[in-house]
Amino acid sequence: MNIYDTIIFLHIPKTAGTTLNEILQQQFEPEQIYFLGPTAQKTIREYQELEAEEKEPVRLVSGHTPYGFHEYVAGSSTYFTFLRDPVDRVVSFYHFVRKNEQHYLNSAVVNEFDGIKSFINSGITTMVDNGQTRLISGVWLKPGFGEVTSQDLEQAKLNLKQNFSVVGLTEQFDATLLLFREIFTWQNIKYVRQNVSKVSSTDRKLTPEEREAIVNVNQLDIALYEYAQTLFEEQISGLGQDFPEQLERFQRQNLRYQTYRVPVLLAIERVKRFSIRAFIRGIFPR
Repeated sequence: MNIYDTIIFLHIPKTAGTTLNEILQQQFEPEQIYFLGPTAQKTIREYQELEAEEKEPVRLVSGHTPYGFHEYVAGSSTYFTFLRDPVDRVVSFYHFVRKNEQHYLNSAVVNEFDGIKSFINSGITTMVDNGQTRLISGVWLKPGFGEVTSQDLEQAKLNLKQNFSVVGLTEQFDATLLLFREIFTWQNIKYVRQNVSKVSSTDRKLTPEEREAIVNVNQLDIALYEYAQTLFEEQISGLGQDFPEQLERFQRQNLRYQTYRVPVLLAIERVKRFSIRAFIRGIFPR
């Protein structure tokens, strides 16, 4: 049962957080949620500058924030997060950047680097250099590329153990949702996948050299992920011996929900596109 004034979702990029945000909006009223924007540092400062009465209604903070945000929150707080296999996360991040023309790294990825190995070795972004350890330890952007330490890893482990009510795994998304339901007493946790990178299985295949390049700069994240798996299994064991049946039942229910919900979402999207085209034709008639 949730006994905290504020819950903080530490959203590590490319760990299914966008899908989770849809679920979060079903648990809280709009005024109870504070979403950190794409420029996290800016919106963190904006939150810090809020008056006490403006912060008072907030029960959930969600975004790409490092550990330490609780220092800006009045009252008691707790964290939750998802971790992902570090190699898969970096590959997903790379292809997301490559296909997203609005991303600040897109131009460099498309025009300057010859594939993912070149991108990794360039050191252009610390988010592919033990990015999960950076965020969960709280050091975030302070260490340069390749400068995160084993002490940072130990701090990240300690933070997960002591200050995170749920340590979820992207690869165990549905099971993690059942942990949320149990620990935070959330009700409707059905969902439709959001912001899934449209990357073919061929694109995701790595050469041995590419995999080695990713592993070399994510040794701490690999160790942290293994530790998170241990914590996850401990949490799941607390849900009882019938957990596999609970999980299977939820997945059947969610499949029915998706069967209904996906056509509705597609219809809404078609209406939006039609409305935009109609608006443009109205302004610029042939």
